[in-house]
Amino acid sequence: MKSSSKHFGFTLIEVLVSVSIIGVLSAITVAAVGTVRESAYRSSDIAAARQLAAAYLLYPQDHNGKLLPSVPSDDDRQMTTVMDHRGNPIYQGAISDRYVFRLLPYSGGIDLFFPGRSQEHLAEIRDNDLYKISMYPSFGLNSSFVGGDYSTDGRHSVGKNPHYAITMMSQCIQPSDQIVFVSALSTPAQAETEAPYAGKFYVYGPNEWSGSYKEDTPKNMGNIHLRYANQAVVAHLDGSVALLNSEELKDMRRWSNQARDRNDPNFKPR
Repeated sequence: MKSSSKHFGFTLIEVLVSVSIIGVLSAITVAAVGTVRESAYRSSDIAAARQLAAAYLLYPQDHNGKLLPSVPSDDDRQMTTVMDHRGNPIYQGAISDRYVFRLLPYSGGIDLFFPGRSQEHLAEIRDNDLYKISMYPSFGLNSSFVGGDYSTDGRHSVGKNPHYAITMMSQCIQPSDQIVFVSALSTPAQAETEAPYAGKFYVYGPNEWSGSYKEDTPKNMGNIHLRYANQAVVAHLDGSVALLNSEELKDMRRWSNQARDRNDPNFKPR
């Protein structure tokens, strides 16, 4: 009586098909994880922008209704002792002048200024570099048109008027469209960081842009970072938050109260 043996191994074609399926599933999984992670970062940025706007609106309550300036006046410097995130006074003017530490008492903590992926940058500098903390937050302030620039050199002023910006909430025609903060960008090389990107403490409107958006030359578009699907996270003076693309950000009415008053999207300060 003959015995028969059966082989149950996989053929080469079956192995190749299985490998292909595994490869496709792996690619789908990686893409899905990346999408989920990106969505989480975006949500973190949006939440932080909303809290920053709320903090910005708290500041006037302690300062006679005046909005936080992009650069404080000498009187403001003398009246206010700016503290760092560890509770120590800051004596270096460049650091204390920037909005981060001036807004810190209203924000709930330094992490708010570095949401999402910018947490990687904060981890590098939190304990030893106040200068970089003040220089490279995730969001930039609309320095030319909100709060006022009281520096002697008018470093953030526009036109011939060093105080071209709105300085009080009551001056704003349309707070729901008035840009205060925008997701900002400095290159990792500029910030001397290993993090994916670094922010910037100020952004400029389209009247000062010098070219189209490029991540390797963020200054071209006023240090704005189109961080999520070619959109920037924007916080408005009424506390609302939106995602805006480069075309929407070109509208000067979003940046300047004077542009809104004239209904001129291409407004040029004089």
